[in-house]
Amino acid sequence: MKNLSVIVAVWALAACTAAHSQVVRSHDLDEHGFQLPVTRMTLTPIASSDTPFHFRLKVMPDERRSGNAATFYIKAFINYSYFKNDRLNFKEFKDAYSDWSGGNITLDEIPLEKLKLAAGRFDDFINQYIAVATVCETCDWGYSVADISGQRLDALPLDEIHATNSISWSLVLQTRLAILEQRFDDAVELLKMHYALAQNVAQLPINVATLTAIQHFSRANKTLLEFCSAEGAPNMYWAISQLPRPLFSSEETMEMQLSILERMIPEFRSVEMAQMSADQWKELGQKIFRKIIADRSDAGVDLVAAGSSREDAITAQANTEFLAASLKGITAAKKRLLASGASAEKIRAMPASQIVLVDARREYVREKARFQKSIYLPTAKVIKFDRKWNDDH
Repeated sequence: MKNLSVIVAVWALAACTAAHSQVVRSHDLDEHGFQLPVTRMTLTPIASSDTPFHFRLKVMPDERRSGNAATFYIKAFINYSYFKNDRLNFKEFKDAYSDWSGGNITLDEIPLEKLKLAAGRFDDFINQYIAVATVCETCDWGYSVADISGQRLDALPLDEIHATNSISWSLVLQTRLAILEQRFDDAVELLKMHYALAQNVAQLPINVATLTAIQHFSRANKTLLEFCSAEGAPNMYWAISQLPRPLFSSEETMEMQLSILERMIPEFRSVEMAQMSADQWKELGQKIFRKIIADRSDAGVDLVAAGSSREDAITAQANTEFLAASLKGITAAKKRLLASGASAEKIRAMPASQIVLVDARREYVREKARFQKSIYLPTAKVIKFDRKWNDDH
């Protein structure tokens, strides 16, 4: 996830011109064989140092106002006017409506009058709430993630984070209309709102929030590319140069993600020193596997075991997989413990589940350290780092 936020090559725009620029999107392979989207622009001439700095994509300090952006984002949906107008647009324009905001068709393929009607239904939504949220000094979503532990961490609904996708789509709709009508000042303000939305959503260091923020950032980039390639569009060199690089960091989110297993199952931290019965060790192992399988299920992996409920199926599969892992991995786990200095006598006295969990804890700590190091490396270096790590271990 580290470099998802920079996959769209928006910084290539920093040389865009005041005249029409041709944008070509394609896919190329990088030096490691990964397929990445590439954006190429025909640019002449390069912006000069005396190009006017009229447009801003970043909220300036003197624009900031006291308030919590998250409050206004949430308030935007309270009276249901957004959903009413969204349903009305779908009813009137069918699947074409999704294409207008989803970016699946080019600007010149959108019927202007229909777009004006669809986008205009969100004028109050944008002006009364999103524009105000954009200039708020803070964005507090109301979650103290560092204080949340146990099952409460998995139970976070994050409905307000998911709802920001609707804000993002409405911003795309209105920005595209402004570009088509050559209302470039309005288009820049809407782009500013979009980039601010991405940054504000990323304030919550949870995977769902970070991935949602990246989606917002990607949509904003696409409309910015359309802006810069529009006939008569102003020069945006300095406006793009002013944007933070990266727009937001996912490092805190990844650090938080690394701690989730131990936060939800604190006993896993102390397996090296714990004194438990064979049944308690087995129960702890099954608990850890339930967490792993629940995560896989949430990610879309089908459950193999059957049960009267999802929880029963997860429990049944956890018990089966932990037993299989214990039988299959016990010999290798004993060898690794012996190699690390544990005595054969001590190992013989340990229940099988304890041997597997102590070994698993050590492997987990080793892999966690590897991943932590990779967080702060560029993608190309991460790949080389992983290869060397695997060769060494």
